[in-house]
Amino acid sequence: MGARPTRLVRQFLAESLLLSLAGCALGSLIGYGGCRLLWSFLPSEVSANLVSFKLDPVVWFFTVGVSLATVFLFGLVPALRAAQIDVLSGLKQAERSGGRTRRARVFTQTLLAGQVAFSLVCLATAVLVFRSVQRAYHIDPGFNAHSLSIYMMNPEQIGYDTPRVKEFYREIRERVSSEPGVASASWASGLPFWNRASQSVRISGAGEREKSSLLPAINVTADVGYFSTMQIPIQRGRVFQLEDNENARPVAIINEQLARERWPGGDALGKELELAGENKPRQVVGIVGIANYTTLGEAPQNCIYVPLRQKFSGGMTLYVRANGAGGSVIESVQRNIRNFDPAMPVTDTRTGDKLVDDTLFSPRMAAGLLGIFGSLALLLASAGLYGAMAYSVKQREKEMGVRMALGASARSIIATVLRQGFKPVFWGLGAGLLGFVVLSRVLSRLLFGISPLDALSLGAGVLSLLTVAFVACYLPALNATRVDPTTALR
Repeated sequence: MGARPTRLVRQFLAESLLLSLAGCALGSLIGYGGCRLLWSFLPSEVSANLVSFKLDPVVWFFTVGVSLATVFLFGLVPALRAAQIDVLSGLKQAERSGGRTRRARVFTQTLLAGQVAFSLVCLATAVLVFRSVQRAYHIDPGFNAHSLSIYMMNPEQIGYDTPRVKEFYREIRERVSSEPGVASASWASGLPFWNRASQSVRISGAGEREKSSLLPAINVTADVGYFSTMQIPIQRGRVFQLEDNENARPVAIINEQLARERWPGGDALGKELELAGENKPRQVVGIVGIANYTTLGEAPQNCIYVPLRQKFSGGMTLYVRANGAGGSVIESVQRNIRNFDPAMPVTDTRTGDKLVDDTLFSPRMAAGLLGIFGSLALLLASAGLYGAMAYSVKQREKEMGVRMALGASARSIIATVLRQGFKPVFWGLGAGLLGFVVLSRVLSRLLFGISPLDALSLGAGVLSLLTVAFVACYLPALNATRVDPTTALR
């Protein structure tokens, strides 16, 4: 009808550009809303230490650029191909058109296989991370987080001098311990899962090479009753006592990891070690079990505990063990603190279970995001598969009519369409399996108590894809059986 090739190219590009811009606008709105939604899920204790979620301009421009690039990839190439068609020869020679159709079909199936592979990787990885988070809640951190509540304070920040701080620690511990429903209470520095090792320990009596170097270890300052409150088992020796004060011999308690690493057979009782910045060695009076100090399921780390009365600290954390749920004593503990000094700020209050939840926030968020991305990829794969199969059935409507006119049953027609539709699915599952194996090995260090090649996670992803693929192929196949042979032939 007189249209020039350049006119056809402009039309194809305009249609592709319109779709791309609409997708960019919708994606930007979803991204903005998603950032706001993610921020609302952050625990207050975690969000206070993080920069707020927002759309990064560099990331936004990059993704918009990638979206617009699809215009040239999926709009320009078909447009140029359509513009090169010779109308007369194309109408007269169906073979050439059929050749292009076959090449287009191969290209379409390759894209579908890629979508299926990406969907499988996202879905299986999401299930793997989710199952890992579930396992993490059953990991023994080396102490009992249940029935525990935690209160962070720093009396020095409101002007307390050293004698008054010491009196505050003693008085609050005694008051809280005498409260109904409280099993025990004690003070210690820092929080579980928030500790970091430092080069701080030197073994006394070691060789010259070892004496000149400091060992990495977690350092915890603890009051009397700390190990019973945390329910950290005492393996050998004794716990801290009231007599372990500034006038007594400096002492320390170490965990089994440090004892086994530096003394044959772990026989460290009575041995001496030095802390960085101290001029007197400390005698090891006890050995306790290994706990998790930085994160759940971590590799064993060295840890050394020193008594509060020998290493004073202005900012400490009160640990309270309740007879029931950890939250049941929060009000009575806070009341005792207010009664002693109404101006004393408690900077952080949480239960032991909440502490574990906060530690697992990042893995839970990762599992949720992977689940969302996997669902989107699954949606795209199912939509693409359905569209390709519906188009294929429409193109083969005459063939289906001939088959049915020659006696083909509806079951055979459905089987033919399903067989054609599942070819890219199976290719995609194979590629996705390889991708999952590679990605799971990369994530192996982030998993809790589960194999990176978890069969259940992979099986859940494969089953989901096969189910969606079957529905996406079955509906066009069912429509193919409704073709009227007479109409198709005519």
